[in-house]
Amino acid sequence: MAEAFGATVMKSQLIMFFAAAACSVSAFAQEVTIEPDAAMQAQIGEFVEVFAAAKKGPAGERDVQLALERLLAAANGDRKFLMLQTIYSAGHTEDPDLRLYAKFVFIYFIEWLALSDEECLEIALPYLTNRTPYSVRYFTRGILVHIYLIEVVDSTDTYDFSFFANRIANQSDQAPRALDNLIDFIYYEGPGEAVLALMRAHGASSGEIVGMEEAEKWLGPMYRRGFRTGRDPEWDLDRIMGYLDTYSQSEHWWERLYVATMLGKVRKLRTDPVIRRLKSDQHPVIRGKLTRIRPKDE
Repeated sequence: MAEAFGATVMKSQLIMFFAAAACSVSAFAQEVTIEPDAAMQAQIGEFVEVFAAAKKGPAGERDVQLALERLLAAANGDRKFLMLQTIYSAGHTEDPDLRLYAKFVFIYFIEWLALSDEECLEIALPYLTNRTPYSVRYFTRGILVHIYLIEVVDSTDTYDFSFFANRIANQSDQAPRALDNLIDFIYYEGPGEAVLALMRAHGASSGEIVGMEEAEKWLGPMYRRGFRTGRDPEWDLDRIMGYLDTYSQSEHWWERLYVATMLGKVRKLRTDPVIRRLKSDQHPVIRGKLTRIRPKDE
């Protein structure tokens, strides 16, 4: 069965994620964590041991299958409950010899449980905040990676946030607080991809899309590589500041949030008028981005 666990694109993406990524997003709620169920944790621990033995050779496919059946039976068919308990186990396995296998079990469980994108989002949404313990948040992000990570080429991620953007846009023009963590999350991961996905989801015109793509062409390298004015003379700083000023006054919160994200990522892009404008914004995610940013004269 070890071979049947298979090499799929989703698995390879998740494995690359766990090898190199960590999540750090801002928070809007008190700490939320997963409460471990002692019986389920024991069952998951047993499964991880059998899984590790199968990978090393002593156990066979039948042993793994039986352990899996016991685990699924113990969860009484509650896939959300089992996935959350697996997240907890992956982040809290104390045996160093089993810790890596616990992570792999988490990856495979996403496929074994045949979770839909909507179910993955429902499971992950409450925990996309840095008020969630790192061990939980790290694996929670892993549930969503297979939805939006298209490919990784030369250490550069390519994202498609259309699923999340459509979910956000379908709620209301001012997305409800329940989705604030998701909004903050996608802008942290890829602000350019996030704002363009939300523009499309809200029916932006082709001209508006092209305008933002042009802005992202100038701003994108800054938050990916860092601000290096002087060594990159081809960058037109006046043009860049013009984009920030224009979009900070947009009637659409998703465009203003793009600017707020840029100010958080690149210190030298911060100007007092834009900071003041966004610190009084009506959208809570935008205000959250500016919490630790002050105008120079304050």
